[in-house]
Amino acid sequence: MARVRKPGPGKVITPQDDARRVADPDEWFAAMDRLGDAPFMPEGREQPPLPAGD
Repeated sequence: MARVRKPGPGKVITPQDDARRVADPDEWFAAMDRLGDAPFMPEGREQPPLPAGD
């Protein structure tokens, strides 16, 4: 669960579950580095086209 705030033109997403917070950032980044260059989404994304600009 996360709390979303809209201060000005942006958005701030704040995690509300303490269990999901990163206890050791160095360990977290090391785990990411172990993944190597594996693509995050190898099949690609099914994203709709952008709307035409005004």
